[in-house]
Amino acid sequence: PGNRSMVRRLPIAVNEGASEEKCGVDRLECAWTGDLWTAEARAFILGHAAAAVARGDMPQPWLLYIAHTAPHSGGVGTQEEGMPPVPRVGSGPYGSRHDMGPEVSYAAAITELDRQLGLVLEALETASEAEHTVVFFASDNGASSEGGHDYLTFNSSGPLSGRKRSLHEGGHRTPLIVRWPGQIARGTTSAQQFAFYDFMATALELAGGDPSRDLPPDQKDGDSLLPTLLGRPQAQKAFVYHEACRPWEKKHGWGQALRVGNWSGVCLGSLQETEGPACTQATFLLYNLDNDLAQAQNVAAQHPDIVQSMLAQMRTVRTPGATCRRPGAR
Repeated sequence: PGNRSMVRRLPIAVNEGASEEKCGVDRLECAWTGDLWTAEARAFILGHAAAAVARGDMPQPWLLYIAHTAPHSGGVGTQEEGMPPVPRVGSGPYGSRHDMGPEVSYAAAITELDRQLGLVLEALETASEAEHTVVFFASDNGASSEGGHDYLTFNSSGPLSGRKRSLHEGGHRTPLIVRWPGQIARGTTSAQQFAFYDFMATALELAGGDPSRDLPPDQKDGDSLLPTLLGRPQAQKAFVYHEACRPWEKKHGWGQALRVGNWSGVCLGSLQETEGPACTQATFLLYNLDNDLAQAQNVAAQHPDIVQSMLAQMRTVRTPGATCRRPGAR
C-alpha cells in the first residue's frame, strides 16, 4: 500500500514469524530497526575516526543520513515491520502508566528516539569528531495522529493549527535543531525559515562549495542556511510552498499552502481538474502569523491584494502534473 511498492524490503531474519511470544513482551528477543540503524551509524563514525588514526592524518569529510521511522504511524503494539513496534515499553519510564492506554507506546517511541540520538552523539564525542561535525535534527511533518495515538494528548502541535497531513502550520511547521560546537552557541534560536530542499545548498556550502555555481540547474531552488548558522544577517526566504493531495482539511480534495514572510495562505479545493490554484479568491484562507499563530482568523477579505498575489504565485510556483487529478479529468 502507499509508497511501499517503491521500496525494496530487506527482511530481518530474526524477526521472521515475529509475535509477542517469540519476541517477548518488551520485544528484546527480536531486532528493532531503530537499534540496527543506530548501531550502523555508530560503527560508521567510530570506524571513520579509527581509519584516520591508522593513516596518521585528519578524518576526511563525510555525510551520514539517519532516517528513523519511529514513531511514524505504526499501529501501536503490533509486530509488523511496516508498523514499527517499539521495544522496551514495559521497562521504560511509562511502563506502569496503564492510565495512558495506547499512548504509552507512543511516549515510549519518543523516548527511544531521543535515546538513539544520544547514542549517535556519544559516538561523535568518543571519536573526537563532535567539534568538527554539524548535526541537523528535524521531522518531515507535523504531529502524527495515527495508529491509535491522538496528537492532542501531549499537545504535540502546541499553538499551531492542524497536524500531520494538514496544510495549516501544524502540518508542516516543525523545529529544526542544529548542533555545531564552537560555532553555534547553546540555546540560540532563530526565526529563519528552512525547508528540506534548503539542505542541499546548506551542506554544499558547509563543504566549501558554492551553491549558485556547483549545484545542477534543477537543484537551485534551495537556500543555504549557513549565514544564519554562523550568526550572520540573512534575508528571509522569499516563500515556502506546500501542496498535498487529500489533506487533513479536505480529505476528498487537494490543497496548497504558501508562506510569504508572516503571511500564510491556504487554498483548498476539489480534486484537481486543472493545474490550479485549488481555490478561488472567495474561498482563499489568509492568516497573519504575526498576531494569529493559531490561524484562527481568516483575514482574506481585508487584504484582497495579498490574496491575488498569493493565488498568482500558487499558479506559477508548482510543477504541473496529474498527482491530484480526478481520474478521467483532462
